[in-house]
Amino acid sequence: MDILDAPTAEEISDRDADNWLPLLQVARLLGPAWFDFCLQTVRKLNPTAAEEENRKDPKLALLAGLQRIYQQAKAKGQQILLPIEKENDFLIGTADLLTQLNEDKEAPWADWRKGQGVSAEKLAKLLRPFKVKSVQKEGHPRGYLLSQLQPLFERYIPAVSPDTGEGDISGETRQYAPPGGINL
Repeated sequence: MDILDAPTAEEISDRDADNWLPLLQVARLLGPAWFDFCLQTVRKLNPTAAEEENRKDPKLALLAGLQRIYQQAKAKGQQILLPIEKENDFLIGTADLLTQLNEDKEAPWADWRKGQGVSAEKLAKLLRPFKVKSVQKEGHPRGYLLSQLQPLFERYIPAVSPDTGEGDISGETRQYAPPGGINL
């Protein structure tokens, strides 16, 4: 394990480190650029203990799911992301959020209500400790404002999503490419 520095070794579980160690050793022989690329990949594919814990907590998993939905809606220009121009904000209707949240069969709520997932009432209850409430804006369905959720994303969710590699809601993404311009 001496191939990894102490902070990196602590990030990766023993089992994951055992699996990745041969690849990292070969990458080290190929040079620092390849080693750095492989290490970035290992970090991207292996959640830290804190991220793993977040996935188990329904409230934190919900925030991560909401962040993913807002990111994808913004990146794809989906019609579910409704601009609130007077307030320079965005809203997604509760029904659209529930549809997208309940599509994730790996989410903690996937088996709630006999497999139907999270309901509007349960969504509101999970967000209540964060002081987030659904709102009704003129001409729009009842839903949740990005301005209410963005501070929570910044506080509780890692800056780069381990699933998508996307940054914050601005749509910024990190590109992972092997050194030397080689496309894999």
